[in-house]
Amino acid sequence: MHGPLFCYLQQHKWQVGSAHKYFTLLQNRYGGLQLTSSRVVAVIQDWKADVIKLEPALIFCRGDWLRYYQLPLMYNIPYVLLEQDVHSLRTKLSVRQLQIEKEMVEGAAGVIFTSEDHLAYLRDDMHYKMPNVGIIHLRPLRQMLAWHPKEKLPGDKNLVYAGGLVRTGGGNYGYRNYRSIFQDFVKAGWTVHIYGSKNQYATVRELAKCEGIMAHGWVPYEQLLQEMSQYTAGLQAYAKENVNDRQFNYTKYCRPNKTWDYLAAGIPTIGLYAGNCAKIYTNGGWGITIPNTERSTLENIELPRFPPEIRYEQVMENDLPIMERVVATALKVKKIKPIKVAEKIEQQEEEDDMKSDHLWHRLTKPVIENGRLLYGRGRRIPITEAIRLGLVKKEVVVKEAIKNKRAKKAKKAPAKKATKGKDKKKATPKKKVEKVETKPLLDEEKPGEVKKTFDLGEGVTFSIDDKPVKPLDSLSIVLEKDKDKKEEDAE
Repeated sequence: MHGPLFCYLQQHKWQVGSAHKYFTLLQNRYGGLQLTSSRVVAVIQDWKADVIKLEPALIFCRGDWLRYYQLPLMYNIPYVLLEQDVHSLRTKLSVRQLQIEKEMVEGAAGVIFTSEDHLAYLRDDMHYKMPNVGIIHLRPLRQMLAWHPKEKLPGDKNLVYAGGLVRTGGGNYGYRNYRSIFQDFVKAGWTVHIYGSKNQYATVRELAKCEGIMAHGWVPYEQLLQEMSQYTAGLQAYAKENVNDRQFNYTKYCRPNKTWDYLAAGIPTIGLYAGNCAKIYTNGGWGITIPNTERSTLENIELPRFPPEIRYEQVMENDLPIMERVVATALKVKKIKPIKVAEKIEQQEEEDDMKSDHLWHRLTKPVIENGRLLYGRGRRIPITEAIRLGLVKKEVVVKEAIKNKRAKKAKKAPAKKATKGKDKKKATPKKKVEKVETKPLLDEEKPGEVKKTFDLGEGVTFSIDDKPVKPLDSLSIVLEKDKDKKEEDAE
């Protein structure tokens, strides 16, 4: 469709969850291109060429712990942040990580939140300067409801859970350890059916070893909604055992997909330690909450009845005016303050940043050591890759290799001893050296002439002296010349 070009940055094509719903809504309304990558890290490198070529008017990217926002900042393109989760709310962050989160939010031309509580947390507790914002809940789209319900399974105690799972408590996602909750339902006469995320087959299989728990393979979102229609009710819960206060408080502020997914499947929702989102389905009439998992509680659950028409009322298209307002305001943003990434990168994320070449223009005092180029704050990259990317010229590496090779050869050569008496020979005259300064590392001019060449293709390595070397921008090549021979050449 006509209008400004929009791009949507997605790590991979998940056919489920917040990114799938938001990007589908946006593409239905505005068109545009979804840029995807199969890599877990260094995805910015995959998108960079497309962004340069397309020159989009606006970029949509996910937030939370992801740093996709750095790509539009690199090219001064306004971006709308889809903040499906808040990293600092769930995890204790370092000072640098907090700086990155603050920069990500405040640098956006607009932010879409899934939860009112997330907005309040960043604005009131973290004191971030909020840009143009909107709240769009993770309800299904109307087009995702175009299917016929399946026939109900026998019995009236078939519980389904569809979502993220972990095998043990603790960690940042310990609230997704539902083993004991599932087992309590089984003891109370329920059969539990679980549909894990796409990459959680091992966890699902392990839970399926428990009696009364049935494991099912991953299915796309629209098919999942139809699949869940055969069950009695859906579970929207969070675990409390082995969950620290930070993670448990995080669960109170979420608005997960399951708040509406079971409604979309036409079955009621059972909430357990569900947080503030429970008010949505209890007030809406399609769900209830239970205080615990005691047998007496689970054996006497009274599920609500609701008309099927509610499914079509709770759809994401209802919030399209909010999205249109955020987009219209974001398009008016002309310039964004460029990012200063290099000063805010975490130590554990150095490998990701090394592969993302947006940091390479900040090289300072590069050094060659053990076949790798050192730069910045201890980052390393293989010599061949550094040459390919233009970080260092081939001729400079060749000169450095010649110098090290000569140094090693001179070190290994045995010193000649003078003999006594008549056969005593004159000591070998010391060779004078002439010091020739090379030019800076990134200088475009060719360095001094070196007739010997080296093949830098695969399989060829340069022997590098273990001793520390000076930075390449101040390295000097020492050419050894025999003084006597030099005089003969002059004659």
